[in-house]
Amino acid sequence: MTYQVVENFKGGLDLRRAAVAGDPGTLQVGTNVVLSRGGEIEKRKRWVSTYSLSGANAGITFGYLVIGSTRYVFGSSPSVSAPSGITYQRLPHPDYLTLDPDMTAVLFVEAFDGKPYVVAEYEDASIHHFYDGALITDWEDGKVTAAMSASNDLIATHLANVINTGQSVITATSVGAVITLTGAASGAAFTVSTDANNVEGGTDDQTATVAAVTPAVPAVDEVLAVGSFTVTGGTSSAGTNNIDAVLVDGIDVLGAAVDWTTSNSGTATLVAAQITSNTSSPNYTATADGPVVLIEAVAGSGASPNGFAVDVTIAAGDVTVASKTAFSGGVNAAAGVAQVSTVTIGGTPEEGDSFTIYLDDEPLAPFGTFSRPAAKGTTAMTYGTKVYSCAGSLIEFSGVNAPTVWSSSSIPFPGAGNINLANEHSGSDDLTGTGRFQNQMAIFSRNDVQIWTIDPDPDLNAYLRTLENTGTRSARSITSYGNADTFYLSDTGVRSIRPRTNTDTAAVDDIGSPIDPEIVDYLKTLTDTQIENAAAEIDPESGRFLLALGARIYVFSYFPSAKVSAWSRWEISVAEGADNEVEWFAIEAGRLYARAGDTIYAYGGIAGTTYGDDDEVTATATLPFMDARKPGHVKQLKRFDVATSGEWTVQIMLDPNDTSVKSIAAVASGITWNKRDGVGLTGKGTHFAPTFTHTKAGAAKIINLGLHFDIEGSKTEVVT
Repeated sequence: MTYQVVENFKGGLDLRRAAVAGDPGTLQVGTNVVLSRGGEIEKRKRWVSTYSLSGANAGITFGYLVIGSTRYVFGSSPSVSAPSGITYQRLPHPDYLTLDPDMTAVLFVEAFDGKPYVVAEYEDASIHHFYDGALITDWEDGKVTAAMSASNDLIATHLANVINTGQSVITATSVGAVITLTGAASGAAFTVSTDANNVEGGTDDQTATVAAVTPAVPAVDEVLAVGSFTVTGGTSSAGTNNIDAVLVDGIDVLGAAVDWTTSNSGTATLVAAQITSNTSSPNYTATADGPVVLIEAVAGSGASPNGFAVDVTIAAGDVTVASKTAFSGGVNAAAGVAQVSTVTIGGTPEEGDSFTIYLDDEPLAPFGTFSRPAAKGTTAMTYGTKVYSCAGSLIEFSGVNAPTVWSSSSIPFPGAGNINLANEHSGSDDLTGTGRFQNQMAIFSRNDVQIWTIDPDPDLNAYLRTLENTGTRSARSITSYGNADTFYLSDTGVRSIRPRTNTDTAAVDDIGSPIDPEIVDYLKTLTDTQIENAAAEIDPESGRFLLALGARIYVFSYFPSAKVSAWSRWEISVAEGADNEVEWFAIEAGRLYARAGDTIYAYGGIAGTTYGDDDEVTATATLPFMDARKPGHVKQLKRFDVATSGEWTVQIMLDPNDTSVKSIAAVASGITWNKRDGVGLTGKGTHFAPTFTHTKAGAAKIINLGLHFDIEGSKTEVVT
């Protein structure tokens, strides 16, 4: 009797060769199983329904994000009552007070500084960004929404609000399609200019016309009139040589005689002090500048004292004065006249039109779309101190530590801007996603991947290389795996960016080639939305890579030290409570969670130990056809031996041309190698392919197997 042994299944699901020519250590079918660190087949755990958002909340919440111990879902409805343990964050459309379009999808979620950053889509096909539950206006300012397209009046109202929100010096009001800009009361002048741009394919007649209404007249500060005289001589003689009176417009402002003392300058100082201390009407003050006495009019008098004569009375003695100068230089205060200008919005209002109003000579304070993202980003990725988002051919990035600032002209929060990847390669006209590759950023389109070094200082961003003829449509499939690889779903299957041997240069690896034939065929059955919603995650407990695609989850078990590199496929069954597709994964407290439809599942339950009851998880493993290296010899099956845990139903397919031809089913459990008769089988053929099915409760495993048979005209031998 001859027998063939399969010692392990390290190759996993491998569809590169036909079943009749496959390697015995691989699988042709591997459903709801994983490959262990030793290459053994293990039944997967059950997806346990943990939170339900069905009932009244069905279909109106989207996305799933865990930050710390807080579990977020999102939507636009004001009437969601989330189950205990779930935080609902309402993100209404900017036009919620008028048209109020409902949210239809969350395109991307990301955490920044412990708060959610969300990119959401609405039923009017518009996309909007939110941070910590608030709309990010830098993605909105100056863009015409569906509600605004009803009239130019609404566009004017929007732009006036943008100006009033962005600064406090100039006040904007709107009446009809006219925006009135009123400057500061001080009469400071400002300049106004505008941009008006038509949405692609629309009527190109948008205008934003500036007109001057009232010119600015600067405020005038009061200047006090001043008169003076100069002390030119005298000698010290108390009570004899003195100045008796100083008259301004005939009124004595001195009040008491002042002796000449020491010097002309000293005497001038004494006179000025006496004038200041004396109370006259009007009440003057004075200072000395050397021998010159300067007399200043009272505050509030403005120009009225101009021309008042200054006279000095000396009754006796030898004091002399000169240069008696009448009051002059007084200026009345005057309030400023605020500048008033208008901007009139004209043309055919259409959703997607864009406007900018510039205030002052340089465009450092633009209000509208200038220096802000021109197109709406569809993704979000926290990298370093910024958020990055793909918008057309641009990778847009926020300010440093400022996820709500996307204007490159922002002075308080510098660092925002964009990179146009189409300038580096023509295949990057429509970016789809970003990922980390070592300490660099991989920026994806459908047909190429650009590798960049990224720095908080935009001037230090640097292009490295382009990987051509590969890319992704599925932004959420881009996942860092281990220390070097970045996995993603491409049109040709699952691919990996990894460094070339002995270098850090990025190269593409066909990590998914064993299952690519199935994935490529499966992609043809899916809609664009299903493909774009493909999501990936790393199971924190096992380190396995999971890719949710349509109704399937493809799983990669990779343990290089044991030479295990194995794919398998999962299907969430109706028995597990699922009738939808997984679109979101999340990690919480070292456990893997997934959202499918309105249900959030924990893999293995919250404790991670649940395998399910009978029929809840059906595990199936089918090996390729084996021929004991004698494909032309007819073999008579006698029995088989296995090492398993759990109970498996075993059938043997006998004809590569007709897989419905099978031996009578048998049940295998435990280790049969040490039992003399093993498990009996009947059947005859040149090839045989075992199929194992497990439908019972609890964990189950297939460790190895052996098939015993007689070969016509052959002696006993062992084939491995």
